[in-house]
Amino acid sequence: MKDEFKMLSSWVGSDCCSWKGVRCDDATESVVSLLLRGNYRVYMEYDLEEDYYLVGENLNAYLAELSHLKHMDLSGNNFQGSRIPDFIGSFKQLSYLNLSHSGFSGVIPHHIGNHSNLKAHDLYSAFFFLEANDMSWILGLSSLEHLDLREVGLLQAKNLDMVLYMIPTLKYLRLKECRLSNVNLGLVWSSS
Repeated sequence: MKDEFKMLSSWVGSDCCSWKGVRCDDATESVVSLLLRGNYRVYMEYDLEEDYYLVGENLNAYLAELSHLKHMDLSGNNFQGSRIPDFIGSFKQLSYLNLSHSGFSGVIPHHIGNHSNLKAHDLYSAFFFLEANDMSWILGLSSLEHLDLREVGLLQAKNLDMVLYMIPTLKYLRLKECRLSNVNLGLVWSSS
């Protein structure tokens, strides 16, 4: 992982609760929040005053040890087309996950649905780097209220109706530019 913009410059010493982007529970001192939002965009619509984002193909697997993590924001970084790592599915207490504009690519893995406490999930992808071949992973997100799948390729996705009908808590859904057509949606609507 490259930190050319010094986002992790405060990550020195053993007191991780004092590091920028890390929040800990006051009583247990367990890491509950990891906020590493960058401002990387595959396409720039405007000039930013100052760039700040992480660059790398792999997230450190040691992040899996953050077993009390409730809030994770890795949006706006450049993970250079790498796959969403398996350990993302191990955070059982996660209630917020933002992986938008992170440069992840490939098929959304089924383990992304291992978060029964997840309320907000943002996978907004740019230029269809992410795609889904089966939406059955959505069944594991029984508390989900906010789902953003903008620009995630859903053309070949099986079980698309699960997104629309199987999450009673869902209040916000974005499917803009997901390669869906009236034919795809017609099958979903007529199957009810």
